[in-house]
Amino acid sequence: MRARRSAVPWLPGLVALLVAAFLPAAAQAQSQEDLLPSWFDVSPRSQALGGAGVALPGEDPFASFLNPAHLADAEGLTWGHSWTSLLPGESEDVGVRANYFTLGAAGVGLSFDGRPFSALGKTQLDYGQTGILAEDGLGGPDSLAGEPSPFSDEVREFGLGFHGVQTLRYLGTLVGRRVPRVDDYVEISAGWRWKRFRIVRPLVGGQGGVPLPADSVEGAARDHGILLRVSPYHNIAGEVRGERQQDGGRLRAIGGLAVDLYFGRATLNSFADSVHLLQEPGGRPLEVRRTGVGLRLSTGLPAFLQEDESGEFPRLGRWLGPTLVLAAGYERIETFPGSPPAAGDLLEPAHSWGAELTVLDVASVRLGHAQQRLLSDDGSALDYTPTTWGFGLNLHYAQAVSVRYDWASVPMIEGPAYLGGTRHPWSWQVNVNPFGVLKVLVGEQ
Repeated sequence: MRARRSAVPWLPGLVALLVAAFLPAAAQAQSQEDLLPSWFDVSPRSQALGGAGVALPGEDPFASFLNPAHLADAEGLTWGHSWTSLLPGESEDVGVRANYFTLGAAGVGLSFDGRPFSALGKTQLDYGQTGILAEDGLGGPDSLAGEPSPFSDEVREFGLGFHGVQTLRYLGTLVGRRVPRVDDYVEISAGWRWKRFRIVRPLVGGQGGVPLPADSVEGAARDHGILLRVSPYHNIAGEVRGERQQDGGRLRAIGGLAVDLYFGRATLNSFADSVHLLQEPGGRPLEVRRTGVGLRLSTGLPAFLQEDESGEFPRLGRWLGPTLVLAAGYERIETFPGSPPAAGDLLEPAHSWGAELTVLDVASVRLGHAQQRLLSDDGSALDYTPTTWGFGLNLHYAQAVSVRYDWASVPMIEGPAYLGGTRHPWSWQVNVNPFGVLKVLVGEQ
């Protein structure tokens, strides 16, 4: 009796080709054996910015996948979910999903996406349910033998990030030492992610209609990153800076102005301890190094939300935020071949640019551009220069609770052996800050 065919019989080969040749705007090409979810860009915000996310911190919890130092900005409890379809219009169940949980306070952030508690999430490259291609004994395809089997790569991670200067100041306070607020002017953050991989891929082929068994491998790796912030000018109404409360200066109508400069660097998939690629024992995955700079111009609350003569803030101020926040960044992405090197590895540096405008801390619009050169299966070069865009919505009450949604539009690679079209990654997150909730309950917010 012939086995039931998959509804999409060409899907296994197409997905294998996709993994070998296609990556997001911010990433690079890699071979079929490389571990895609270990550094795949799962952040719709970053993808909308063309991939320039290593030096632009934000409220997006998935930013730490590109630079673990962003974990230092975590506040309260955050749960997030992200989805990126890899075959839009063909199969909506093939893509990368990430479930993410963070905990942060006082400049220290932790992420628990599957480690040490497996129930708290993971990142998974899901191929959906598909059969295994068998042969008719004469070397030709015969049928999809056996029951549908799962294709999947999954990564479970634990992360740690902290603000160096701010953390030292808090520790000084705990032991009775007064440390100047140097972090008002300069701050350096560091972060790490410890990862465990598991790959399940049924092997294609067989003899006489008997498929080969599925192959499953596991491994470990670690990412690390740093983020330097320099704040040469801050004059936001009500902000405490250098032990003095600011008044907003000449721009009181929009709550003042702040300027922050950023430099970020992250190394992903580095220090592989026991990664074993399929059929390549002892192999080491690609190492990806991302270096970027960023600029942020932000204002305070608009005049109609500032405190009145009695010192009270309008209730609407609990739902809205800074008048405008404009952020822009540039990023250089370099890949270093795995061991053994794969023919599809991208050796030339890629570049990304992006900008984001946020109004009243509620609505954000983003625009980005990437420039990179990929290698086709025949060794020929292919330029990939997509223009990306996206938006975000953030509904929040005081600094107590918030719900956030992000969406992006990213053109896919077009050319020989590449898919075309556009993918639309999206994510949502829910944040609860116990300290903010307590302040609301006691009437301080």
